[in-house]
Amino acid sequence: MIRKNRIALIHGMLGFLLTFLVLISILSGQFIEKYSVDLFGKNLDTVVIIKFTALVVVDFVNIVMPISIFVMAALYHRQLFRSGKTTIKYKSALLVTTIISITSFFFAAFVMPGNKTRLIGLLYDIQMNDGKSQLERTDLKVFQNSPMCKNYSQLGEAIDSLSNNLALMDESDSKMQQEITSRMLRKTMLIRSQITGFPFLIFILYYAGMFVGILNRRNKLVLFLPGIYFIIFPGIYYLSYYFENRVKLNLLSAANAQLYYLSILTVLTIILYRLTKKQQYSPDQTETNEIEKMNKNNF
Repeated sequence: MIRKNRIALIHGMLGFLLTFLVLISILSGQFIEKYSVDLFGKNLDTVVIIKFTALVVVDFVNIVMPISIFVMAALYHRQLFRSGKTTIKYKSALLVTTIISITSFFFAAFVMPGNKTRLIGLLYDIQMNDGKSQLERTDLKVFQNSPMCKNYSQLGEAIDSLSNNLALMDESDSKMQQEITSRMLRKTMLIRSQITGFPFLIFILYYAGMFVGILNRRNKLVLFLPGIYFIIFPGIYYLSYYFENRVKLNLLSAANAQLYYLSILTVLTIILYRLTKKQQYSPDQTETNEIEKMNKNNF
């Protein structure tokens, strides 16, 4: 049993690492290509380019992490149930997901804003450089007014300040000024609600991946993974984009948008759980023979 758990853990970690590295490489490559003229056409020091690349990679962690967790849980539990496991240890899974979720919250709430500030600052300095002189650094405090560069606590303070300013505005203030303040408030609330919902997203997707992996334990990996990357992955982020766009158009509040988004994913996860429960986990002789064959041909 220990050997089977170890093999399943290897499958899960490989799934996580490969998904994380591939998606991070694609997204980072697209971003760097967008600013390739500034990066590679101004004779910048190699250290500057490496630093910029590192900041870009970290900036995409929040996007790549949820689907990587999903794949890890799916492959780990798929392999366990292919090996003959018949029950789910929810307490062990709860401990793992809680640790991952709490860690991801602090990363998104306090590490990512600082990284975003340094990335925006470095990108600005690179674009302002004429390619003939050394790179001059701008004080990062210049960029800290942006909602993207504020940590979780600072976002709360900014929301209170913007709400008060908006409440104090009257007819003497221009409509454009009111609209700008209102738009900034919605954006700030959206970012804070996304940070709040991020650990719950990780938590939900871990269990969704678990149930998807169990349901697909008899399917070959080459057929299983494309379904994740080309159906589940786009579906999750299209849904996120849809509700984000509703907030930007002032059709939904940031809190309600995040609540609806997570609720839909929760309902889908519960459906997967019900489908999983319907399956018989006490394999008969036929299923035992199938398990033995699948173990010989995992891929």
